[in-house]
Amino acid sequence: MFDFLRDKVSKILNREKPVKKLPKKKPVPEKLKPLPEKPTVKKTKPKSKLKIFGADKDDLLWELELALLEADVAKPVAEKICEDLRESKEPDLKKALQKSLESILAAPSFNLVEMVKNSDKPFKIMFLGPNGAGKTLTLAKIAFLLKQNGLSSVFAASDTFRAASIEQLEEHACRLDMRVVKHTYGADPAAVAFDAVKSAQAKGINCV
Repeated sequence: MFDFLRDKVSKILNREKPVKKLPKKKPVPEKLKPLPEKPTVKKTKPKSKLKIFGADKDDLLWELELALLEADVAKPVAEKICEDLRESKEPDLKKALQKSLESILAAPSFNLVEMVKNSDKPFKIMFLGPNGAGKTLTLAKIAFLLKQNGLSSVFAASDTFRAASIEQLEEHACRLDMRVVKHTYGADPAAVAFDAVKSAQAKGINCV
């Protein structure tokens, strides 16, 4: 998904305006032809950064919004990005896009360890995202962080659809010396999460 979106946005942002072709000049009679001039070296200008204004900007933003929607970006997010670009006074569209994405992805920082310590047991964390985004690895990293700070965790193998998802989670749990609450593939993910929470409550585990 991310590769598709990157390619689409790159094509839109790097698209150059069409060059108007000049009409062909009529052939000059032989007698009226000027003397040949000295050959000149043609200098090529470096490719400049894309700067768009007016109607051109609206057309590009419409294409950008469609590309974002095709890449499964949420409609409110796609609209927010395009609205930011439309109102931006930054002439360089790439810089304006970067500022918009940074503002959308910005989130207040917090201390997860202290949050878990000061919450009722068990503290629950749910990981969501497309395949290949790194959910399982991030889950293991957070469990390791909590373990380093004296907090216990248990994994809930609620991804009962993706092939080998349970085995992948069990491998991380084995390395961290942790338990995994699991059902069979095709089981109800909510039921797995429910059993994991109940197990954590019974054993006094800090986080699920």
